[in-house]
Amino acid sequence: LGLLRINHELGSKLEDVRARGEGGFALEGVQFTLTSAITPLKVKAGPAFEADYQGQSMQGPMRVHTVALQAPAGVLFVTGMAPGASFGKLAQHTQAMAASVAFSKPRIGNAMRVVAGRWWHWHGSSSVGYGNNSSSTYLSSEKKLWLCPDGRFSRQGQFSVDSTVKSETFGNSYANANNNSNADGRWTAVGTPQAGKIIVTFQDGSRQELPYQAPAPGDKFELYVDGVGYLRSNDIGGCN
Repeated sequence: LGLLRINHELGSKLEDVRARGEGGFALEGVQFTLTSAITPLKVKAGPAFEADYQGQSMQGPMRVHTVALQAPAGVLFVTGMAPGASFGKLAQHTQAMAASVAFSKPRIGNAMRVVAGRWWHWHGSSSVGYGNNSSSTYLSSEKKLWLCPDGRFSRQGQFSVDSTVKSETFGNSYANANNNSNADGRWTAVGTPQAGKIIVTFQDGSRQELPYQAPAPGDKFELYVDGVGYLRSNDIGGCN
């Protein structure tokens, strides 16, 4: 009949999702716009709403029926997408699946206590050339991450590279590049001491999920966040 998509958005609230849904969304590369008012839906799992959308794909007009349900740790979406001829049946399947949903108590664990702290990462490398025709490059990357126990979040990053080229023909040249970035917001975490997700809401209202993972025995790092290894460091300040 079409495509049935189920996904769970950790940390989200139903009313926030509803407000976002008023402006449409993108699914499988197609931009969909709302075709009727978002309406409450009565299901056994708890608060929910449903909405219809339409969009134009390379295969022709497509329609979407989506149901959003408030889950204990976020929002669950059950979404059906189909051509107009199949849309009615797929919408029925979408509603039936949403009606069958039952939530269990989430295993939140002590994720926030495990990952809270001040974290530091540094990486550097160099390539040194010798002689009249050679090049040398020095690269460094530093990242700082504050996961304050009171829920404040800060992130800073600095990347720099220095390059020198020696040439008998063209002379010597030197180049330097630096990039700095930072962001602030609020954070929470869901998971276990071994792995989970850090959910960040930035000051501009945007949201990001950062997976975390405990290191393997003997690893030089103490925590991996979004694939980057960090060490605890009280010397970087913050969280006062």
